[in-house]
Amino acid sequence: MTETDSTPKDNRAAEPGRGPLIERIIEASAKNKFLVFIFTIFAVAGGIYGLIHTPLDAIPDLSDVQVIVYTEWEGRSPDLVEDQITCQK
Repeated sequence: MTETDSTPKDNRAAEPGRGPLIERIIEASAKNKFLVFIFTIFAVAGGIYGLIHTPLDAIPDLSDVQVIVYTEWEGRSPDLVEDQITCQK
């Protein structure tokens, strides 16, 4: 094995703090285990809070929108009044 074989091929990886982002995140997480633990606790607490406080509609309302209209038209049948004021789409 020669001296050139033991040197890294990528000079950026040899410099501290210059590697790929994921490697820096893993390295920082390994050095700061307590902060990772605290962030994990906050994430779990936030998830539980969101789960408890998110409203849930188990059965959504799929019925058509309805409007009740009270009207009078003297001398006309209810069917004729309904036909005159109902808009069919």
